[in-house]
Amino acid sequence: MAEPLKVGTLAVHAGEHAPASGPVTTPIVRSSTFHFPDSAAVDAFNAGTSALYEYSRLGNPTVHAAEEKLATLEGAEAALLTASGMAAISTTLLATLSAGDEVLCQSAVYGGAFRFLRDTAPRFGIHARFVEAGALVAAIEDARPGTKAVYFETPVNPTLRLVDLSAVAKAAKARGLVSIVDSTFGTPVLQRPLAHGVDLVVHSVTKYLNGHTDAILGAVLGSAKQVQPVRSLARQLGPTVDAGVAFELLRGLKTLPLRVRRQSETALAVALALRAHPAVAAAHYPALPDHPDHALYERQMHGGAGGVVTFTLKGGEAAARRAFDGLRLVARAASLGGVESVCSLPVITSHVGFSAAELSSAGIDRGMMRFSLGLEDAEDLVADLRQAFDRAL
Repeated sequence: MAEPLKVGTLAVHAGEHAPASGPVTTPIVRSSTFHFPDSAAVDAFNAGTSALYEYSRLGNPTVHAAEEKLATLEGAEAALLTASGMAAISTTLLATLSAGDEVLCQSAVYGGAFRFLRDTAPRFGIHARFVEAGALVAAIEDARPGTKAVYFETPVNPTLRLVDLSAVAKAAKARGLVSIVDSTFGTPVLQRPLAHGVDLVVHSVTKYLNGHTDAILGAVLGSAKQVQPVRSLARQLGPTVDAGVAFELLRGLKTLPLRVRRQSETALAVALALRAHPAVAAAHYPALPDHPDHALYERQMHGGAGGVVTFTLKGGEAAARRAFDGLRLVARAASLGGVESVCSLPVITSHVGFSAAELSSAGIDRGMMRFSLGLEDAEDLVADLRQAFDRAL
Protein backbone atom coordinates (compact mmCIF):
# COMPACT_ATOMS: atom_id res chain seq x y z
CA MET A 1 0.00 0.00 0.00
CA ALA A 2 1.37 3.39 -1.01
CA GLU A 3 2.26 5.88 1.69
CA PRO A 4 -0.30 8.70 2.03
CA LEU A 5 0.72 11.93 0.34
CA LYS A 6 2.02 14.75 2.53
CA VAL A 7 0.17 18.03 2.95
CA GLY A 8 2.45 19.98 0.60
CA THR A 9 1.85 17.51 -2.22
CA LEU A 10 -1.89 17.46 -1.56
CA ALA A 11 -2.02 21.26 -1.63
CA VAL A 12 -0.62 21.22 -5.16
CA HIS A 13 -2.37 18.21 -6.67
CA ALA A 14 -5.65 17.48 -4.84
CA GLY A 15 -8.75 18.39 -6.83
CA GLU A 16 -6.77 18.98 -10.03
CA HIS A 17 -7.96 16.65 -12.78
CA ALA A 18 -6.05 17.86 -15.80
CA PRO A 19 -6.43 15.74 -18.95
CA ALA A 20 -3.44 13.95 -20.47
CA SER A 21 -3.20 16.75 -23.01
CA GLY A 22 -4.49 20.16 -22.01
CA PRO A 23 -4.22 22.78 -19.29
CA VAL A 24 -2.10 21.97 -16.25
CA THR A 25 -4.24 24.12 -13.96
CA THR A 26 -7.98 23.81 -13.48
CA PRO A 27 -9.69 26.21 -15.92
CA ILE A 28 -12.25 28.83 -14.95
CA VAL A 29 -15.70 27.76 -16.12
CA ARG A 30 -17.61 31.03 -16.28
CA SER A 31 -20.96 29.70 -17.42
CA SER A 32 -24.06 30.39 -15.36
CA THR A 33 -25.88 27.43 -16.91
CA PHE A 34 -25.00 24.13 -18.62
CA HIS A 35 -26.70 22.20 -21.39
CA PHE A 36 -27.88 18.57 -21.20
CA PRO A 37 -27.75 16.02 -24.03
CA ASP A 38 -31.35 14.91 -23.44
CA SER A 39 -34.22 14.77 -20.92
CA ALA A 40 -32.92 11.55 -19.37
CA ALA A 41 -29.75 13.40 -18.36
CA VAL A 42 -31.89 16.04 -16.62
CA ASP A 43 -33.73 13.29 -14.76
CA ALA A 44 -30.41 11.78 -13.68
CA PHE A 45 -29.21 15.17 -12.43
CA ASN A 46 -32.40 15.66 -10.40
CA ALA A 47 -31.98 12.17 -8.92
CA GLY A 48 -28.44 12.96 -7.84
CA THR A 49 -26.93 10.22 -10.00
CA SER A 50 -25.24 12.44 -12.57
CA ALA A 51 -21.86 14.18 -12.59
CA LEU A 52 -23.20 16.86 -14.92
CA TYR A 53 -23.92 20.46 -13.92
CA GLU A 54 -27.12 22.42 -14.40
CA TYR A 55 -26.71 25.92 -12.94
CA SER A 56 -23.76 27.51 -11.17
CA ARG A 57 -25.74 28.32 -8.02
CA LEU A 58 -26.12 24.55 -7.62
CA GLY A 59 -22.61 23.60 -8.66
CA ASN A 60 -19.76 24.57 -10.97
CA PRO A 61 -16.72 22.59 -12.16
CA THR A 62 -14.15 25.13 -10.95
CA VAL A 63 -15.86 25.51 -7.60
CA HIS A 64 -16.12 21.74 -7.27
CA ALA A 65 -12.37 21.36 -7.87
CA ALA A 66 -11.64 23.87 -5.09
CA GLU A 67 -14.03 22.07 -2.75
CA GLU A 68 -12.32 18.76 -3.49
CA LYS A 69 -8.88 20.22 -2.75
CA LEU A 70 -10.13 21.74 0.52
CA ALA A 71 -11.79 18.49 1.59
CA THR A 72 -8.61 16.52 0.91
CA LEU A 73 -6.48 18.95 2.93
CA GLU A 74 -8.91 18.89 5.86
CA GLY A 75 -9.35 15.11 5.76
CA ALA A 76 -13.07 15.53 5.07
CA GLU A 77 -15.46 13.57 2.89
CA ALA A 78 -17.14 16.72 1.63
CA ALA A 79 -16.69 20.47 1.45
CA LEU A 80 -19.01 23.32 0.56
CA LEU A 81 -17.67 26.70 -0.50
CA THR A 82 -19.71 29.79 0.33
CA ALA A 83 -19.45 33.46 -0.57
CA SER A 84 -17.93 34.42 2.82
CA GLY A 85 -16.90 33.00 6.16
CA MET A 86 -20.06 34.39 7.76
CA ALA A 87 -22.13 32.70 5.05
CA ALA A 88 -20.50 29.39 6.02
CA ILE A 89 -21.15 29.99 9.72
CA SER A 90 -24.74 31.20 9.43
CA THR A 91 -25.80 28.61 6.84
CA THR A 92 -24.27 25.79 8.88
CA LEU A 93 -26.04 26.91 12.05
CA LEU A 94 -29.38 27.42 10.29
CA ALA A 95 -29.10 24.00 8.63
CA THR A 96 -28.32 22.37 11.98
CA LEU A 97 -30.85 24.14 14.20
CA SER A 98 -34.61 24.71 14.14
CA ALA A 99 -37.00 26.93 16.04
CA GLY A 100 -36.97 25.95 19.72
CA ASP A 101 -33.42 24.57 19.62
CA GLU A 102 -30.54 25.79 21.75
CA VAL A 103 -26.89 26.04 20.75
CA LEU A 104 -24.05 26.22 23.24
CA CYS A 105 -21.54 28.81 22.12
CA GLN A 106 -18.17 29.69 23.49
CA SER A 107 -18.35 33.33 24.60
CA ALA A 108 -14.96 34.05 23.01
CA VAL A 109 -15.66 33.72 19.29
CA TYR A 110 -15.38 35.95 16.24
CA GLY A 111 -17.58 39.00 16.69
CA GLY A 112 -19.65 38.34 13.57
CA ALA A 113 -20.58 34.84 14.74
CA PHE A 114 -21.35 36.15 18.24
CA ARG A 115 -23.62 38.89 16.88
CA PHE A 116 -25.42 36.42 14.57
CA LEU A 117 -26.24 34.13 17.50
CA ARG A 118 -27.02 36.98 19.89
CA ASP A 119 -29.09 39.21 17.59
CA THR A 120 -30.32 37.30 14.51
CA ALA A 121 -30.80 33.65 15.48
CA PRO A 122 -33.44 34.50 18.15
CA ARG A 123 -35.65 35.92 15.38
CA PHE A 124 -35.89 32.34 14.08
CA GLY A 125 -36.58 30.86 17.51
CA ILE A 126 -33.00 29.68 18.03
CA HIS A 127 -31.51 30.38 21.44
CA ALA A 128 -27.77 30.65 22.08
CA ARG A 129 -26.30 30.06 25.53
CA PHE A 130 -22.85 31.60 25.83
CA VAL A 131 -20.32 29.97 28.15
CA GLU A 132 -16.64 30.62 28.75
CA ALA A 133 -14.26 28.27 26.96
CA GLY A 134 -13.07 26.64 30.17
CA ALA A 135 -16.65 25.72 31.07
CA LEU A 136 -17.64 24.45 27.62
CA VAL A 137 -17.23 20.72 28.27
CA ALA A 138 -19.11 20.94 31.58
CA ALA A 139 -21.90 22.88 29.87
CA ILE A 140 -22.19 20.18 27.21
CA GLU A 141 -22.32 17.43 29.82
CA ASP A 142 -25.08 19.35 31.60
CA ALA A 143 -26.90 20.45 28.43
CA ARG A 144 -30.58 21.24 28.70
CA PRO A 145 -33.25 19.37 26.72
CA GLY A 146 -33.52 21.02 23.33
CA THR A 147 -29.79 21.70 23.04
CA LYS A 148 -28.76 20.48 19.59
CA ALA A 149 -25.28 21.85 18.84
CA VAL A 150 -22.12 23.35 20.23
CA TYR A 151 -20.24 26.08 18.35
CA PHE A 152 -16.69 27.14 19.22
CA GLU A 153 -13.36 28.14 17.74
CA THR A 154 -9.71 27.37 18.36
CA PRO A 155 -7.33 29.18 18.34
CA VAL A 156 -9.67 31.88 19.61
CA ASN A 157 -9.89 35.28 17.93
CA PRO A 158 -8.20 37.49 19.17
CA THR A 159 -7.00 36.08 22.52
CA LEU A 160 -5.35 32.99 21.00
CA ARG A 161 -6.59 30.72 23.78
CA LEU A 162 -7.05 27.09 22.75
CA VAL A 163 -9.99 24.74 23.23
CA ASP A 164 -9.52 20.98 23.56
CA LEU A 165 -11.00 19.59 20.34
CA SER A 166 -11.10 15.98 21.50
CA ALA A 167 -12.73 16.81 24.83
CA VAL A 168 -15.47 18.94 23.25
CA ALA A 169 -16.12 16.38 20.49
CA LYS A 170 -16.32 13.49 22.97
CA ALA A 171 -18.70 15.34 25.29
CA ALA A 172 -20.88 16.46 22.37
CA LYS A 173 -21.15 12.95 20.95
CA ALA A 174 -22.12 11.57 24.36
CA ARG A 175 -25.04 14.03 24.50
CA GLY A 176 -26.01 13.70 20.83
CA LEU A 177 -24.97 17.28 19.97
CA VAL A 178 -23.52 18.40 16.66
CA SER A 179 -20.07 19.93 17.24
CA ILE A 180 -19.05 22.81 14.95
CA VAL A 181 -15.64 24.49 15.15
CA ASP A 182 -14.20 27.53 13.40
CA SER A 183 -10.64 26.48 12.52
CA THR A 184 -9.69 29.58 10.53
CA PHE A 185 -6.65 30.42 12.66
CA GLY A 186 -5.39 26.84 12.67
CA THR A 187 -5.83 25.81 9.02
CA PRO A 188 -5.50 22.14 7.99
CA VAL A 189 -1.73 22.59 8.02
CA LEU A 190 -1.61 23.01 11.81
CA GLN A 191 -4.68 21.13 13.07
CA ARG A 192 -7.39 18.84 11.74
CA PRO A 193 -10.47 19.00 13.97
CA LEU A 194 -12.29 16.17 12.17
CA ALA A 195 -9.54 13.78 13.25
CA HIS A 196 -10.39 14.71 16.86
CA GLY A 197 -14.05 13.75 16.37
CA VAL A 198 -15.56 17.17 15.62
CA ASP A 199 -18.54 16.95 13.25
CA LEU A 200 -18.20 20.09 11.13
CA VAL A 201 -15.38 22.55 10.48
CA VAL A 202 -15.94 26.07 9.17
CA HIS A 203 -13.34 28.43 7.76
CA SER A 204 -13.17 32.02 6.68
CA VAL A 205 -11.37 30.99 3.50
CA THR A 206 -10.70 34.69 2.94
CA LYS A 207 -7.88 34.35 5.45
CA TYR A 208 -5.05 31.81 5.26
CA LEU A 209 -6.61 29.35 2.82
CA ASN A 210 -6.81 31.91 0.02
CA GLY A 211 -3.96 33.85 1.58
CA HIS A 212 -3.64 36.88 -0.68
CA THR A 213 -6.17 39.43 0.61
CA ASP A 214 -8.01 39.44 -2.70
CA ALA A 215 -11.03 37.16 -2.34
CA ILE A 216 -13.93 36.67 0.08
CA LEU A 217 -14.88 33.02 0.67
CA GLY A 218 -16.04 30.61 3.35
CA ALA A 219 -16.24 26.84 3.70
CA VAL A 220 -17.85 24.11 5.75
CA LEU A 221 -16.36 20.61 5.81
CA GLY A 222 -17.20 17.24 7.31
CA SER A 223 -18.78 13.93 6.41
CA ALA A 224 -20.98 13.86 3.32
CA LYS A 225 -23.98 13.20 5.59
CA GLN A 226 -23.25 16.23 7.79
CA VAL A 227 -22.45 18.61 4.92
CA GLN A 228 -25.44 17.70 2.73
CA PRO A 229 -28.10 19.62 4.76
CA VAL A 230 -25.85 22.69 4.68
CA ARG A 231 -25.40 22.31 0.92
CA SER A 232 -29.15 21.94 0.39
CA LEU A 233 -29.89 25.10 2.39
CA ALA A 234 -27.11 27.00 0.62
CA ARG A 235 -28.66 26.12 -2.73
CA GLN A 236 -31.87 27.78 -1.53
CA LEU A 237 -30.28 30.82 0.13
CA GLY A 238 -27.77 31.35 -2.66
CA PRO A 239 -24.39 32.31 -1.08
CA THR A 240 -22.83 31.29 -4.40
CA VAL A 241 -19.11 31.30 -5.14
CA ASP A 242 -17.97 32.74 -8.45
CA ALA A 243 -15.82 30.44 -10.59
CA GLY A 244 -13.10 33.09 -10.90
CA VAL A 245 -12.85 33.42 -7.12
CA ALA A 246 -12.71 29.62 -6.79
CA PHE A 247 -9.82 29.63 -9.26
CA GLU A 248 -7.97 32.17 -7.09
CA LEU A 249 -8.50 29.85 -4.12
CA LEU A 250 -7.10 26.88 -6.05
CA ARG A 251 -4.02 28.95 -6.78
CA GLY A 252 -3.69 30.17 -3.20
CA LEU A 253 -4.04 26.71 -1.67
CA LYS A 254 -1.02 25.45 -3.57
CA THR A 255 1.28 27.52 -1.35
CA LEU A 256 -0.72 27.13 1.88
CA PRO A 257 1.79 24.91 3.77
CA LEU A 258 4.72 27.16 2.83
CA ARG A 259 2.90 30.33 3.86
CA VAL A 260 1.45 29.04 7.13
CA ARG A 261 4.71 27.55 8.35
CA ARG A 262 6.67 30.70 7.49
CA GLN A 263 4.03 32.91 9.13
CA SER A 264 4.08 30.73 12.25
CA GLU A 265 7.86 31.07 12.48
CA THR A 266 7.60 34.84 12.07
CA ALA A 267 4.84 35.17 14.66
CA LEU A 268 6.89 33.29 17.23
CA ALA A 269 9.97 35.41 16.46
CA VAL A 270 7.94 38.62 16.88
CA ALA A 271 6.35 37.41 20.13
CA LEU A 272 9.73 36.44 21.60
CA ALA A 273 11.36 39.70 20.54
CA LEU A 274 8.68 42.03 21.92
CA ARG A 275 7.14 40.27 24.91
CA ALA A 276 9.52 42.11 27.26
CA HIS A 277 9.05 45.55 25.69
CA PRO A 278 8.21 48.09 28.44
CA ALA A 279 4.90 48.97 26.76
CA VAL A 280 3.72 45.34 26.67
CA ALA A 281 1.62 43.91 29.47
CA ALA A 282 1.25 40.48 27.83
CA ALA A 283 2.12 38.64 24.63
CA HIS A 284 -0.48 36.07 23.59
CA TYR A 285 0.82 33.21 21.44
CA PRO A 286 0.27 29.48 22.08
CA ALA A 287 3.82 28.47 21.18
CA LEU A 288 5.23 30.57 24.05
CA PRO A 289 6.10 28.26 26.97
CA ASP A 290 4.21 30.42 29.47
CA HIS A 291 0.99 30.55 27.43
CA PRO A 292 -1.82 29.09 29.59
CA ASP A 293 -2.68 26.52 26.90
CA HIS A 294 0.86 25.64 25.84
CA ALA A 295 0.54 21.98 26.85
CA LEU A 296 -2.64 21.69 24.78
CA TYR A 297 -0.88 23.40 21.89
CA GLU A 298 1.84 20.76 21.94
CA ARG A 299 -0.78 17.98 21.84
CA GLN A 300 -3.24 19.50 19.39
CA MET A 301 -1.33 21.62 16.89
CA HIS A 302 1.54 20.51 14.69
CA GLY A 303 4.11 22.59 12.87
CA GLY A 304 3.37 25.93 14.50
CA ALA A 305 0.75 28.03 16.25
CA GLY A 306 -0.32 30.19 13.31
CA GLY A 307 0.54 33.62 12.01
CA VAL A 308 -1.35 35.77 14.54
CA VAL A 309 0.19 37.19 17.70
CA THR A 310 -1.76 39.48 20.04
CA PHE A 311 -0.17 41.98 22.40
CA THR A 312 -1.91 43.67 25.31
CA LEU A 313 -0.36 47.04 25.97
CA LYS A 314 -0.03 48.81 29.28
CA GLY A 315 -2.11 51.96 29.24
CA GLY A 316 -5.20 50.38 27.69
CA GLU A 317 -6.95 51.57 24.56
CA ALA A 318 -5.21 54.96 24.47
CA ALA A 319 -1.80 53.28 24.34
CA ALA A 320 -2.97 50.77 21.75
CA ARG A 321 -4.29 53.59 19.54
CA ARG A 322 -0.97 55.45 19.77
CA ALA A 323 0.95 52.34 18.75
CA PHE A 324 -1.59 51.53 16.01
CA ASP A 325 -1.33 55.03 14.54
CA GLY A 326 2.47 54.82 14.61
CA LEU A 327 2.85 51.73 12.44
CA ARG A 328 4.84 52.28 9.25
CA LEU A 329 5.33 48.89 7.58
CA VAL A 330 2.43 46.92 9.09
CA ALA A 331 -0.89 47.94 7.55
CA ARG A 332 -3.73 49.21 9.73
CA ALA A 333 -6.48 46.93 8.43
CA ALA A 334 -9.03 44.33 9.42
CA SER A 335 -8.85 40.65 8.44
CA LEU A 336 -5.75 38.47 8.52
CA GLY A 337 -3.91 35.61 6.85
CA GLY A 338 -2.50 37.44 3.84
CA VAL A 339 1.08 37.67 2.65
CA GLU A 340 1.28 41.23 4.01
CA SER A 341 1.27 41.99 7.74
CA VAL A 342 -1.73 43.82 9.16
CA CYS A 343 -2.80 45.06 12.57
CA SER A 344 -6.24 45.61 14.03
CA LEU A 345 -7.60 46.76 17.38
CA PRO A 346 -10.33 44.22 18.27
CA VAL A 347 -12.41 46.72 20.26
CA ILE A 348 -12.92 48.87 17.14
CA THR A 349 -12.96 46.11 14.48
CA SER A 350 -13.92 42.45 15.03
CA HIS A 351 -15.54 43.09 18.42
CA VAL A 352 -16.78 46.64 17.99
CA GLY A 353 -19.96 47.34 19.93
CA PHE A 354 -19.40 44.63 22.53
CA SER A 355 -20.43 45.59 26.03
CA ALA A 356 -17.84 45.68 28.81
CA ALA A 357 -19.30 42.43 30.18
CA GLU A 358 -19.16 40.74 26.76
CA LEU A 359 -15.54 41.83 26.25
CA SER A 360 -14.63 40.55 29.70
CA SER A 361 -16.33 37.20 29.07
CA ALA A 362 -14.41 36.89 25.80
CA GLY A 363 -11.14 37.74 27.54
CA ILE A 364 -10.61 40.86 25.43
CA ASP A 365 -8.73 43.78 26.96
CA ARG A 366 -9.19 47.25 25.48
CA GLY A 367 -5.42 47.50 25.10
CA MET A 368 -5.20 44.49 22.75
CA MET A 369 -3.52 44.75 19.37
CA ARG A 370 -3.89 41.79 16.99
CA PHE A 371 -1.10 41.30 14.47
CA SER A 372 -1.38 38.99 11.48
CA LEU A 373 2.19 38.44 10.30
CA GLY A 374 2.78 38.04 6.59
CA LEU A 375 5.81 37.01 4.60
CA GLU A 376 8.04 40.00 5.30
CA ASP A 377 11.33 39.43 7.11
CA ALA A 378 10.81 39.09 10.85
CA GLU A 379 13.56 41.62 11.63
CA ASP A 380 11.75 44.34 9.67
CA LEU A 381 8.45 43.59 11.40
CA VAL A 382 10.06 43.63 14.84
CA ALA A 383 11.65 47.00 14.08
CA ASP A 384 8.31 48.48 13.00
CA LEU A 385 6.43 47.14 16.01
CA ARG A 386 9.18 48.25 18.38
CA GLN A 387 9.09 51.86 17.16
CA ALA A 388 5.27 51.81 17.30
CA PHE A 389 5.30 50.42 20.84
CA ASP A 390 7.79 53.11 21.81
CA ARG A 391 5.12 55.66 20.87
CA ALA A 392 2.71 54.05 23.32
CA LEU A 393 4.94 54.73 26.33
